[in-house]
Amino acid sequence: MHARLRSAAPFIAAIAFASFPVAAFAAAPRAHVTHGTTLQIAGLYNLTLGGEKGGAQQRVDLILERTERGLDALLLSEANAVTLSDVTFDGKTFRASAVTSVGRGALVLVMTDDGLTGTLTVATHRIAVKGQRAQ
Repeated sequence: MHARLRSAAPFIAAIAFASFPVAAFAAAPRAHVTHGTTLQIAGLYNLTLGGEKGGAQQRVDLILERTERGLDALLLSEANAVTLSDVTFDGKTFRASAVTSVGRGALVLVMTDDGLTGTLTVATHRIAVKGQRAQ
């Protein structure tokens, strides 16, 4: 298992979210959630991708904004911004899709008392994600 994590480290270090013009963010599909649950999750989150057992890490920010039509989601790394699509939130679990440099990824985050925890799955790679709401 440890060797498997070491083999995934270069993949995590190399992953980059595909960048889109800012206008693409405004045209992104909206989540189908109620305004009560949208208020609960809306905000800025600091996320860490990977990093299990000493592996490579990538820090990104997740911005969730409540709109009249639902929820907009944007991931920001140091170099790129990507609009998330297929956004859903059921009161506890956030799900979205993202285009990365190595294919389409599925982001699943569960809200806990300690923050967010979940995975980003791209192709056959499953990357651990942990984070918290920014202070």
